[in-house]
Amino acid sequence: MAYAYDSFGWFVRVAEGDHRTTQHPPKNPSTDNTPGEMRANWTGKRWVDHPYVFHDEAAHQAELEADKITREEEKAARDPANIIKGLRSEVYDLEIRVAKLEKGPTPP
Repeated sequence: MAYAYDSFGWFVRVAEGDHRTTQHPPKNPSTDNTPGEMRANWTGKRWVDHPYVFHDEAAHQAELEADKITREEEKAARDPANIIKGLRSEVYDLEIRVAKLEKGPTPP
C-alpha cells in the first residue's frame, strides 16, 4: 500500500504508487482542508503533523510552467559565442565606469 502526498507534502490519499508516494503510513490520515487543522506532511523521510496551510496547486503548477525555459533558450544560454558576447559587454561596461572614475567628478 502506498500513501500519496501533494506537491507541498500534504497527505492526500492511499494510492497505487503515484510518483508522490511513500510506503510509510502517516499517523494522522486526515485529509481535512480546513486551514489550521493538524495534518500529516511528508518531509521526504517521514510524516510530521503540522497545521494545514492551503496552497493553490493549479496556480503553483502554472508558476512552475512559466519558469521553465525552452531547450532553445537553454542551448543559447550555453552557447560559447553568447557567453563571450555577454563577457565583452560586461568588460565594456567596466571600462566605461573606470574611465569615468579616472576622469574625476564632473563640474557642476
